[in-house]
Amino acid sequence: MAFSSVDAQAKTIRHFETRTIKYHIDSTGSYYQSVWGKAINRWNKLHVVKLVKVKNAKNANLRLSTIKKDHDYAYSYSHESFAPSSNASLSIYKTEKISLSKYFMKYCGYFKYNRVDLATQAIGDALGLESSGNENSIMSRDVLLPSKISKADKKNLQKLYKNIPY
Repeated sequence: MAFSSVDAQAKTIRHFETRTIKYHIDSTGSYYQSVWGKAINRWNKLHVVKLVKVKNAKNANLRLSTIKKDHDYAYSYSHESFAPSSNASLSIYKTEKISLSKYFMKYCGYFKYNRVDLATQAIGDALGLESSGNENSIMSRDVLLPSKISKADKKNLQKLYKNIPY
């Protein structure tokens, strides 16, 4: 399985190679295990992709964690390993790692539900969804995010994974 970014206006396509995406929560504390778990459940309830937990981080396509240090961004993500692509407009990544910034969330006064919203957005980003100017979208650029994934978010995810197998 690999990760490949789709934006209707851009030429770059990003999405995982299959709809079944193996994930591992690197955060060891129960608090952030819960934050990530709730965000995962939100995406799984859409029945567009299937996020499946694995025990060994080495087997994960998506790794979820937090960072403590001062950080200018709410979250960061990195492509940890790459796969070749014959299509110039397709970037394929085998492993994606997302880290929520504890400093940013504390600085913004985030409660647990805000952290779940941020984790949901970060996973949406990793799945290939682009930032949105729509304030009702979980992919909104606003600091305070809506608490649920919008119909437009689901529709965009369905378009992104239309011909992608499980």
